[in-house]
Amino acid sequence: MRGAVGDDEPQISVLREASPEEIDQTKSAISLLSFMVEVNPIGDLRAAADRIVNLVRELVKSNRTDSAFVNLISRRVHMGVDDWLRSLRSLDDHTAHWLSGRFGKDSDELKSFRNAASEAFDDYFAYRFCCKLRNYSQHVGQALQNFTYGGMEVEPGEFEHYLKLEFDSRSLLSQYDGWGSIVKADLESVGGIFDFFPVLNSTMLATERMLARTFIALEVHLREAIRVVKAKAEEVAEFGEPFFMEVPPDLGEQTSRFTVKMSAIKSSLAVTAEDSLRQSRFVLGLPPIGVR
Repeated sequence: MRGAVGDDEPQISVLREASPEEIDQTKSAISLLSFMVEVNPIGDLRAAADRIVNLVRELVKSNRTDSAFVNLISRRVHMGVDDWLRSLRSLDDHTAHWLSGRFGKDSDELKSFRNAASEAFDDYFAYRFCCKLRNYSQHVGQALQNFTYGGMEVEPGEFEHYLKLEFDSRSLLSQYDGWGSIVKADLESVGGIFDFFPVLNSTMLATERMLARTFIALEVHLREAIRVVKAKAEEVAEFGEPFFMEVPPDLGEQTSRFTVKMSAIKSSLAVTAEDSLRQSRFVLGLPPIGVR
């Protein structure tokens, strides 16, 4: 059976019986939309990047120079960078695993994601460096080599604080031999110290483009899922959010306790997926397309 829960009171309005095929179709649509706009690990990657930036801002704005506070922020930043690298691995591994389970190991959808990841590796030094750096972080040590915080007098009695987060390619090459020929050559060409934040920003750009390409590869599936969820929401618009309610077939004969399974149909997923598709087209320079 299918019904709706009102916003003001916990009242259930049963509208009509739904076929097993309709339930399966809707659950499949929700599963796709939920992974792409809620569960997708790029959200964890964005959050991890934000935490690093916020820690740096906290230190610089504090104007504190006592060693205890600076060391605390330093430890948190180092841990934050390692967490960010783990989130990058999760983005690659979990997305590929989910697409494989949903569409198959030989599906065009999975191939499209892997092609997008391969192009990011080829086109962005920062992304391919971080793909190897996450292994270094896991097996050797902290990803960052330098954390430098200090201040300079810009006016008599007025100081401006600065913070540097840096990699050292020579140290990285001497401590680890798993860079692969391409990244090894990259690091040799760098020849020393290079800044963390351009690497962070460039890697995030690469992953956003990967996600955009994945959205476009799934566009037909996503638009159908959006249509299904929107149709259910429109059908019960005057009542509230739609859901499926599954009850025992012999409910009328039961006098003891029984279990009712309720599955929400989140109409907000459709709206967010539409926005994500529009953003993906913008990122990739594709013309916008409306959802019919």
